[in-house]
Formats: sequence, C-alpha cells, structure tokens
Amino acid sequence: TFATTGSLTVEGETLSGEDLLLDRSPKKGMLVASEGGITVALDTDISDELRHEGLAREVQNRVQNLRKKADLDVSQHIALFVKATGDVAAALARTDLQAMIKGETLADSLAAMPDILPATAHRHADKIDGDAIELAIVPLTLPEAAT
Repeated sequence: TFATTGSLTVEGETLSGEDLLLDRSPKKGMLVASEGGITVALDTDISDELRHEGLAREVQNRVQNLRKKADLDVSQHIALFVKATGDVAAALARTDLQAMIKGETLADSLAAMPDILPATAHRHADKIDGDAIELAIVPLTLPEAAT
C-alpha cells in the first residue's frame, strides 16, 4: 500500500508521492485527528436516543442538586415529580430513562408531567438546553422493620 511503500500502482503505472496529492478530509459529521501514523475518527452526529439520554442525565443532576439543597440524607428515598417542555419532556416519556433517573436518585416513584406539583415538596425550576423544567421531591418515610 502507499502508506508503507510510498508508491501506488494504477493500471500498470507506478505513482509515487511526487505524482499524487493526498487530501485527508473528514466526512461530514466526523471529527478526525492523526498523530504518529495513527488516525482516529469520531462520529459527532448525535442521535435522538443519545440526546435524550444526555437530557435525562441533566435531569438526574438537577434532582441530586435539589436533594442536597433540601439537606436530605444520601440514603433518603424520595417521590419525584417532573414537568418539562420540548426534548426534555420527550426524554421523560421514555420508560428506560425514567428507570435510570429513579435508580440514580433513589426515587421510589417518578411522576413525569403531572398536572400539579405537590405544594409541600422541595421544588426547583430551571432550564436544560432552553427547555423549561420544574422539579419537586418529597422525602419518603420507609416503614420500620418488623421486630
């Protein structure tokens, strides 16, 4: 190959580096870097699935920050209520992402897009990528173990 021999044969003609002009341009949506003979290409196009997962992780982060602000113990289980618009609402519609959020935030329940948020809850309003989001968490009291 050209990379190892410095020449290339096309229809019986041997072409050297003097005869060729090499242009390494990434395809659209690709990020490419080369160093020391190694080239790495990354696909930078983000699918809706991947975008929704990133938004769900942002919701998780906001919930964790609200837990800290409410001074909840790290093992405190909660009921979580989330209202959102746009792509964040689309992410919250996915049951797999709801399960991820619940698991990471110790939410025993997640009410996505409730009509109203509980008045007694710890609340926070924010924006994620321009989409409005309202969070409410209610600490849960777990039943004591039977003796």
